[in-house]
Amino acid sequence: MNTGKISVETLNEILEILQENEHVTLDKIELDSTHNSIYYKDMITMPVIDIQYNDIKWILNYFCEEEIVDKIMTSCKKINVPVFDYVGNVIQCEKYEKRDKIVLILAHMEACIFHCLKIVRNNSGIVKNINNVVLKNDDMKITNANYARIFLMGIVKVLYANTDNFKFKIDKRIPFQNHILHQGIVKYTDEEIETMYFVLITFFAKIAECELIFSFERKMKNIYKEKLVK
Repeated sequence: MNTGKISVETLNEILEILQENEHVTLDKIELDSTHNSIYYKDMITMPVIDIQYNDIKWILNYFCEEEIVDKIMTSCKKINVPVFDYVGNVIQCEKYEKRDKIVLILAHMEACIFHCLKIVRNNSGIVKNINNVVLKNDDMKITNANYARIFLMGIVKVLYANTDNFKFKIDKRIPFQNHILHQGIVKYTDEEIETMYFVLITFFAKIAECELIFSFERKMKNIYKEKLVK
């Protein structure tokens, strides 16, 4: 029978999870800081169409360029899921040109996002799927998992933007999957590829960080459910 008290074993398990995930656990001050940050507000107000390079500065300033690959590999090792490992290995592999890496990474980003959200791909499209998931799971509380869902939605909004509806010239420094598929990666200059690659791996670094946060949330919910049935 449930007495309403948490056992020593459960407490130890919670502490162990917290220790393993200390880098993704935010306290209220950090969460409030995120909510009030200019990057968060820029992401929230980002346009749906005609997205330009200046519109995605909320992600460009999130990671240090010199450290981003190390952060990605560390996250992928903790996540320990084949699709994340694959993308991490592509990023780390020196035999691929950045132009090739962009194509390979983009081909697997959707699978990474669906894994994060624990949803199955269907015909409704990734943008509609993620909107439904965020609305369903965001309980309006200030938690790192809810912020992660919103940032993930921002990334999806960019990657899978319908560039056919854009009225202005496409900013080819941004990895719009739709435009790359229609125009071909060879139509991009080396300078555009250089910038686009950094944007794309920054997106992936944030997706990996989101998965660590969601994994932590899932573990905590499972512990709570197990406590209730005891």
